[in-house]
Amino acid sequence: MATIIDVAREAGVSTATVSRVMNGSSMVSDTARTAVEKAAARLGYALTPKAHKENLDKVILVIGSIQMPDLEEAIIDAAVAENVSPLFVYAQNTSADDLYLNGTIRLLEKNLAGVIMTGDPAWFSKVNIHVPDGIPLVLTTEETAWEKAYFVGSDSLQMGYDATKYLIGQGCRRIASVAAVNDRIYAKKMIQGYQLALLENGYAPDPSLCYQEDFVRRLSGEDPVSLLLPQIDRSAPPDGIFCVIDLMAEDVYDTLTELSLKVPDDVKIVSVGRGSFYSDIRRRYPLTMIENDYEAIGREAVHKILAAASGSGNESSGLRTLVPHIFAE
Repeated sequence: MATIIDVAREAGVSTATVSRVMNGSSMVSDTARTAVEKAAARLGYALTPKAHKENLDKVILVIGSIQMPDLEEAIIDAAVAENVSPLFVYAQNTSADDLYLNGTIRLLEKNLAGVIMTGDPAWFSKVNIHVPDGIPLVLTTEETAWEKAYFVGSDSLQMGYDATKYLIGQGCRRIASVAAVNDRIYAKKMIQGYQLALLENGYAPDPSLCYQEDFVRRLSGEDPVSLLLPQIDRSAPPDGIFCVIDLMAEDVYDTLTELSLKVPDDVKIVSVGRGSFYSDIRRRYPLTMIENDYEAIGREAVHKILAAASGSGNESSGLRTLVPHIFAE
């Protein structure tokens, strides 16, 4: 089913323009209005007016990452459903970092209802100090505890716990984990959940079953299989593996194939998914995935902004809102 984002892309306009057309706003050119109407007709999308007319003058700045398109699309959809205009920019850690930062700082000087940040916490820490006081800020990553920000996202510890419990329920007894060297906080929490599930079920965490990926070496061109192979005891391989992201699951699958081990017959793999960004991995490999509920996270993030901006929210900043994740065998 087509979304407002699909209509905007088809018409060559922003989602905010589509929203204005839907609500009969005069702030749309005849050319843009015609393009939106024709695009909606082609896609079978009903341009019915939305509720929440009180939000028509509100703008939410979404600072995103190219690796989280599903979450950002969910946030944009949720904002448009509330008649809020989403203003989207990418966070970029490149040689043009200062240029992106300066452009984002200028946007923060606009009259915003709030700011939602997804993706890279290192870049966001540079932006955070420029968010004006009184502007609601929502984070969807657990990397940094900012006192003036809300957190909306999945419970990383619970995800690791549930993944490991699933493997135990499937009869696995030698359960390994795969995380990255110097991994981020959310991944460390997942590993804590993995260890907690093992302990609660009478299995002591085995350091020899805690494998590590080195993404720096991987990105420099080294074969990830050659990096993982030396870590696996060929005489006593694991019968279950938990991967903190699905990109690692791909490497693990290829490594097990090199060892003539079949998935899921010999070894079962559970991985935390990243939505459509790595959707080809789910199509190609027999993996069980734990998915973030991006639609729920997007809705909750937008609602937090609007409640805080209107003064109707009674929650203090720093509050963590945890959205249940989705299990997909």
